[in-house]
Amino acid sequence: GSYPQGILGILVLAGIALVAFLGVFVCYFISGTIYIILNTKTDPKNMGKHRLYNEIGSYLFRVLLRVRIVASGLENLPKNNCFVAFANHSELSDPVYLKQILKDYPMAFLAKEELFHYPILKQLLISAGCIPLFRGMDRKGLQAIIDTIKAIKNGQPMGIFPEGTRSYSNQMIPFKAGAFKVALKAGADICPVCLYNMQGVLSLKRIRCHTAYIHVCPLIPYESIKEMDTSSLAQVVQERIQIQMDQFEAIYGQQPKAEGQGSC
Repeated sequence: GSYPQGILGILVLAGIALVAFLGVFVCYFISGTIYIILNTKTDPKNMGKHRLYNEIGSYLFRVLLRVRIVASGLENLPKNNCFVAFANHSELSDPVYLKQILKDYPMAFLAKEELFHYPILKQLLISAGCIPLFRGMDRKGLQAIIDTIKAIKNGQPMGIFPEGTRSYSNQMIPFKAGAFKVALKAGADICPVCLYNMQGVLSLKRIRCHTAYIHVCPLIPYESIKEMDTSSLAQVVQERIQIQMDQFEAIYGQQPKAEGQGSC
């Protein structure tokens, strides 16, 4: 039989190509997710697994959700893996975007224990090297701190949200001093990160593209903080992030004008 000609033929070929592309991606996505779930051994040197995390996360949380991330301060990224990234916490998806900005590191997070109750999510978190955070200073809480310190010393940089909860805004909650104990005990540098306009990223009511901003603040070397107490350190880090937050607000306001404009 004859093949479609002209515009119809082009549309048919485009449709076939699209279906083929989607088929390949779905297979890659499913096989990658299965690999991550089954390969739960934590290895900071296995960057291939972390790249897979970022590729899947980028598609789900940037392409499908139509989120544009404007990153700055990348010249401040750490030179090695012995660091803890401290960031303000606005939205549930913050760790995904923070991990993508720190894509050259085997980033894991200190995550609240409740997240480990869900079977598939639990496997994904464990595979990435995330450690469950138990509230309080009981045996499990102390063990979480010990495990986090060991992970950092073994070359697994960690991400911590020292507010302890989500603010759903560009206003920070006072940082909890105890969150900084792991950095001091591990002898790690501190990488402050400012997340701006992250709230609303997961909104189902949003029609347009959402623009969010992530800035990596200058690194705070361990040598400059090793004599500090955790309360003073928490204040220093929060002030660093607040300075950048104020700069973003001065440029964009509470709701950046760039939100919803342009392409993702």
